[in-house]
Amino acid sequence: MLTDFVFYSLLSFDFSLMLPEGNQTLADELSEVLTAMEEDGTVDELAATYIDDVNGEVPAAEPASIDGAETLRVAVTGDLPPMDFVTPDGKPAGYNVAVLTEVGRRIGRNIEFVPISASARAMALASGQVDAVFWSRSCMAAQEIIENGMEWKDLVVPEDEEDKAMLEKIDKTLMSSFDYVNYNTKDVPEDLVVTDRYYSDNIVLVAKK
Repeated sequence: MLTDFVFYSLLSFDFSLMLPEGNQTLADELSEVLTAMEEDGTVDELAATYIDDVNGEVPAAEPASIDGAETLRVAVTGDLPPMDFVTPDGKPAGYNVAVLTEVGRRIGRNIEFVPISASARAMALASGQVDAVFWSRSCMAAQEIIENGMEWKDLVVPEDEEDKAMLEKIDKTLMSSFDYVNYNTKDVPEDLVVTDRYYSDNIVLVAKK
């Protein structure tokens, strides 16, 4: 359906890691590993285990303990299950934790997960309390459309009059007031860098009739 195309292609969350600008080398290393995990199917396998097939308690992901290795401290907010949450006994858990646990094994670093409130993530990075935070960037597909000199409607081919009417309605009621072009960068603090995405999910919109 037309609405499925619009919402699924434009209104999505891309999950990444954010680090201080001075850690560009580490960000590049993490991006390389995350891309490799996506290409070899590890990302999909972890998504199945920690998101798609979860029925009840989410499996624990225990970070590797490597003697003498450097430690990468990553903030966990606990406010986005099953992506990112903290168990009742205080242990960080969820898909993000599982992904970073695997990343730690591949880059030979110990991963320390530090519970941080969502509003304090940027401050935790700036103060050096953590080295990285989980970060979701919205509407990345829309951003790519604009960078290529297009508009979102350029990708839509209405199949019938109903599609045309829906397209016009979406344009007037949603896209005219929603800054989907800049939404993915509107809350990114300065002097920080973001890795390549390792997972995408769709924004679910709920509207009254």
